[in-house]
Amino acid sequence: MIKHDEIVGMPVLSTQEGKDLGRISRMAIDLKEGQVVGFLIEDKNGREMLLPIGNVDTYGKDVIMAASESDLRNIDDLAEMAAAIEFGGKIIGLKIITKEGENFGEIASFCFDEKSGLITHYVTSRGVLNGLIHGEGLLPREGVWALSLDALVVTKKIC
Repeated sequence: MIKHDEIVGMPVLSTQEGKDLGRISRMAIDLKEGQVVGFLIEDKNGREMLLPIGNVDTYGKDVIMAASESDLRNIDDLAEMAAAIEFGGKIIGLKIITKEGENFGEIASFCFDEKSGLITHYVTSRGVLNGLIHGEGLLPREGVWALSLDALVVTKKIC
């Protein structure tokens, strides 16, 4: 299991060519499945390319190793991935609402399975002051009722 915060900003190198491909700027997330489907890599020129999650060889402590530079996809050619790319940039800070209509805070981060990309837990925050007092919480995937571009709806209050 890997945490969003540990991945964003990490350098990516290709295993075959040993080439610096750039840094992970954000993730592409399938909203319907609650699953990371790829990583947006920003190269030295500011161009973003998509690295599908299946093309990651290794999640290292210091570097992510991609199979090959040829595995990167031009995001302009990926119309079918547009929603996943858009949502990946909006998930952090998304409000969390209970099914009973109570504001429960927002998504501060999330954890996902490195092989399948399935989001396993959401790290919750109730704001800066409340976060300092109560800390962050973990919301398991099973506690999610609905997920959209507007909110994460949970089935019950998470303590």
